[in-house]
Amino acid sequence: MLTVGAYLAHHGAAWWHGLIFVALTVAPAGLPLLLLLSLGKRAQALLPEARGWMMNNSWIVSEIVIGFFLLMTLKSLLGV
Repeated sequence: MLTVGAYLAHHGAAWWHGLIFVALTVAPAGLPLLLLLSLGKRAQALLPEARGWMMNNSWIVSEIVIGFFLLMTLKSLLGV
């Protein structure tokens, strides 16, 4: 969040330009609660399975994040 805020401030962007970042950050974080509230008992069976899958495949998320920051760095270095 600090990086996004610093980027927006450095480029003189309005505060509402960060709303997309906030939405993309809050939506996945709140997804388990939304599933639990909407699916009830079915979510109680689904969520442990989803957690197990994420624990076994967490490296995929790490690689995606590394790739994203690598692209941002290259874009900055190349002045694109």
